[in-house]
Amino acid sequence: MTSQSFFASLTATLILGLLGVLPAFAQGEKSILLTTLEEEVERAFSVLTEKGDPFPYFIGYDVTETRETEIVASVGALRESRQEFDRKLDADVRVGDYQLDNTRKLRGNRRAFSQFDYTPPIIIAN
Repeated sequence: MTSQSFFASLTATLILGLLGVLPAFAQGEKSILLTTLEEEVERAFSVLTEKGDPFPYFIGYDVTETRETEIVASVGALRESRQEFDRKLDADVRVGDYQLDNTRKLRGNRRAFSQFDYTPPIIIAN
């Protein structure tokens, strides 16, 4: 078997394998995290549109999930193994309208509406 036919065979196998696996992911239950975020967006939007002055026209949440594994071996022996899991939440609340809101820079005044880079960790077990 030549290397070209080997890679073609490997590619076809991977594609067929993914086609069989992907529908299982698509039909799965909605995650607890997604359900919680949807409920929180609805709650925050209803509370802030009633009580906010000015009220927001957009609320969005962005969750970044990081999984990290570190393995250290020497001469075939495992010396160290470590796993980390982290979730960070970034909330985006915009007031005004799409043309001019709190995320747009005004003429020459770069510090008028600063964005904060703090993303707090969130704890939601699956």
